[in-house]
Amino acid sequence: MFFFDVAIADNAFKGYETLGDLMRARLPRDRDSRILQWKDDACERPTLRMVCTNGVHKTRALTFAALRYQIVSLGKRVGYQDNVKVHAICAGVANNIKGEIGLP
Repeated sequence: MFFFDVAIADNAFKGYETLGDLMRARLPRDRDSRILQWKDDACERPTLRMVCTNGVHKTRALTFAALRYQIVSLGKRVGYQDNVKVHAICAGVANNIKGEIGLP
């Protein structure tokens, strides 16, 4: 659900400009689900992007170190005694992708 929320906030679905548009959409009578399609430009953007003073960066992905720092500090703020670990993201993969596209 987290990534679905991020996609809605990022205006990534064809035919839906806002969360309200998506909430007002009704399923056809013979269907119990709807397939959402990505906008073409949404497929080119990183899902978790860097944030700077001007807002969310359009093309730069959040680094593993920044994500780890945010997750660990969030865990501490909500009361976890041990560090919360980022298991779903591999630093090696993130660094390889970063190197392939020539980011500093």
